[in-house]
Amino acid sequence: MDKAQKRYNVLKKLDDLCEQLYSKRIEESDLNSSFYYSYSGSMNKLEDKLEILEKQYNAKQEQAKRLQKISVPQIAELARAKKAKDLLLTEEEIEKVKREIKSLKDEKDFKVALIEKIEHEEIPALKEKIEEEFKNVEQFYREYYPEWCDI
Repeated sequence: MDKAQKRYNVLKKLDDLCEQLYSKRIEESDLNSSFYYSYSGSMNKLEDKLEILEKQYNAKQEQAKRLQKISVPQIAELARAKKAKDLLLTEEEIEKVKREIKSLKDEKDFKVALIEKIEHEEIPALKEKIEEEFKNVEQFYREYYPEWCDI
């Protein structure tokens, strides 16, 4: 019974490390697939929206310039005030979209860094631990089951 418990303990450590490695690989895969798919779609929509808003803003600025030529003062003043408010709202919308784009890029940078950490630090460290644990398993079998070794 003592030998069986020792074998369980040795193999359990190895199994736990392999499970951690598998989990890290799944985590990396999930980060890669889900984020890049949603990122590119969201980024394209935001960039398209920004382009449209900037075109609208430029068109509204041109309209505001033409309003300067109106000769009736009361009408001109009302039209300019309305156009100024419209321009301000469009500017605010442009800034909002730019913030969303920056936020999305920051999120992408964070996820890329996380993926790289998993790929270049966590997975190699787990592989190293697994190699060390294989040595312990081999040592256990050489000690308790020499007939199973050197086959």
